[in-house]
Amino acid sequence: MEVCDNDRLVDQGTVDRVTADGAILWLKHYGILHRRATEKVDHRYVKVIPVPQIMEVTLRDDHPVTAATGN
Repeated sequence: MEVCDNDRLVDQGTVDRVTADGAILWLKHYGILHRRATEKVDHRYVKVIPVPQIMEVTLRDDHPVTAATGN
């Protein structure tokens, strides 16, 4: 997933958690940063990037995003 602020890429990663109201999501990163919170604001939006098929098997049914969407 990519997080954009006024059409400028400001963060990217895999969704780790989302608050019940959807106002805050945590992106999981690889490398030095492990996880970072992103707050929902008017000028910020997210773009969903399809997961490569090789990574699909790592998503679990109890994962917050897959459980909410049924995917």
